[in-house]
Amino acid sequence: MREVKAVVFFVSALLLIGCTSSGPQTPTTEVDGLVVSEGDHDPDRQFSDEEVANFAAAYLSVTSLQQEYQLRIQEAQDDEERRRLSDESNEKTEEAMGDHGITPDEYNAIVFQMRDDEELRGRVQQAIRQLEEARIEETERHLETP
Repeated sequence: MREVKAVVFFVSALLLIGCTSSGPQTPTTEVDGLVVSEGDHDPDRQFSDEEVANFAAAYLSVTSLQQEYQLRIQEAQDDEERRRLSDESNEKTEEAMGDHGITPDEYNAIVFQMRDDEELRGRVQQAIRQLEEARIEETERHLETP
């Protein structure tokens, strides 16, 4: 479960600041003090448009959950409540991925490939932009409707 959370933080950084490769990569990545393993991710795997779209939708849901729970965890009164909220956040993160037709392993595979694959990173960013634009258009339609 902590791996899901760590990967969420990692992919957020990749998408927000962009990521360029600088030399050989190791099979693990340290994220937020955790070591996240790439496992058996195939760096030559090709992701379909549907997989990219599912990832983008999951990413938007997961980052929203991440922001919500990050605040709640910071405001928690004690370690027990923080652990409970962290566990709840991880469960909801996995559920959000599943709701968008992607498993944590598939999510992680895309994350790790984006690190070195500029074309895939661009496809993901475009899919996210399209989803955000569609949400804006839908909101505007709702605001215009009396």
